[in-house]
Amino acid sequence: MESKVEIDAEEFRQYIDAIKKKLINPRYELNKTKRIMLADIRDHFNKETGPVGKWTRRKDPRGTWPILNKSGDLKEGLDGEIVLRSDGIKIKIYINGPANKYGFVHNNGMRIPNRGGGLTKMPKRQFAWLSSRAKEEITQVWLKGL
Repeated sequence: MESKVEIDAEEFRQYIDAIKKKLINPRYELNKTKRIMLADIRDHFNKETGPVGKWTRRKDPRGTWPILNKSGDLKEGLDGEIVLRSDGIKIKIYINGPANKYGFVHNNGMRIPNRGGGLTKMPKRQFAWLSSRAKEEITQVWLKGL
């Protein structure tokens, strides 16, 4: 006796068409990914952590506010866009407003000119990275979307 598994061809075609539609226009997944990324990066400000641990403390504390969060412009200015292009997905995280250059300097750590004509070394305090938790959340968004 021969065993057969039959699949309703129309139902299967509809299923494949739904997957193709999601792959062609994954608007929900892209927006959800952006929200997860920005929330994760803001969390790094709250925890004052980079991918390798706590941020370097201030040498000369001039206040009690959290590191990189005196005015809130840097953390609150975070934004991003995720664009689906024919050659892949383009992800861009940026900081709106005057904190833009300040964020770049701190995320990368570099020497900048000071008022005395010399250079001041700004410590590397990375905030633009994704935790393993955020990566897992993003993976689940995309897996559920299919």
